[in-house]
Amino acid sequence: MRWGWWGIVGLLFSQLAFAQSWETVRAPAGSGTKYVAQTKNADGHTLTIKRKIGRAGYEAFAHLTLGKGQKFGKEMPVFQIDSAPPEDTRFITIAGENLGQRWGYIAGNEAAWRIWTSPELELGANDTLVPWRMGNTVKISYVDDKGKAQKTEFSLTGSSAAIGDAVTGPFK
Repeated sequence: MRWGWWGIVGLLFSQLAFAQSWETVRAPAGSGTKYVAQTKNADGHTLTIKRKIGRAGYEAFAHLTLGKGQKFGKEMPVFQIDSAPPEDTRFITIAGENLGQRWGYIAGNEAAWRIWTSPELELGANDTLVPWRMGNTVKISYVDDKGKAQKTEFSLTGSSAAIGDAVTGPFK
């Protein structure tokens, strides 16, 4: 079979687009919610947005699962959406710990941190999920278990509907 130059380029772009698309997927049993928003990037990493019921109402967490056998070191990741200032998730984790809550953690190949909270199950025009739903790219920096600085990024194109479904959809 002869692909030609444009056929190969088209195949590569379709694979990249597939790897970058956001989906609403059924949450694992026992997770307390019915759906999660999820995408996988070209590095083989998966970014998932999950909803949780917290003391103050509703919460959403970003979960980064590293692929290809990578593991996190001891430091929480830093994320940046588009040109907004970078956010050090260590501060989110510490703030939660000060209140006896788990708002962030790293374990093996997974890191998670709280990205939204609201007393109501509605997404607002100015809430902290707006950049996640309306942004273009989230860049995440982390240190792996060998002490090496790493970076990965995810497209946010198409994230709005999936995150909306995951955060405001049915619980079970």
